[in-house]
Amino acid sequence: PPPVTAAESATPAEEKDGHPATGMPVDETFSVAVRSIRHKVLPEGKEVLLIEFDRFYVPAVYKIEGGAPRIILDVTRTSSMKQEWSDVSTEGTLVKKVRVHRNRAAEILRIVLDMWPGRDYDIRPALYPGTDSSLYAMEMTGAAPKQ
Repeated sequence: PPPVTAAESATPAEEKDGHPATGMPVDETFSVAVRSIRHKVLPEGKEVLLIEFDRFYVPAVYKIEGGAPRIILDVTRTSSMKQEWSDVSTEGTLVKKVRVHRNRAAEILRIVLDMWPGRDYDIRPALYPGTDSSLYAMEMTGAAPKQ
């Protein structure tokens, strides 16, 4: 049989107020705490950005190419920010600098990786869930130049 969509499986109570009919109010606001942000240079030309969250969370990721390439990660609905995260120089050959800024009004923590220009990158994100935290890792390697 074809899968049942959410609209087809809604109960009358769900249709009325848009919330599951559990009898309990639904808290639509949630937040995530960033416990740590680290950059590490690994053997064989690899680099990794490690972000530890207090729960399961995957940030939004964007890229900017060109003369000043950047990888941008946005963590929404957070109030986390430590001064030591604001400007981190690296010893890497892929990532020049890690910058972190918190937009208080929007409750967004923006993590910017300033990459070295003129290079191709292979980016592999991974999530390692734990019992009381979650580790988001972004592994970067230099990719073979495009032909």
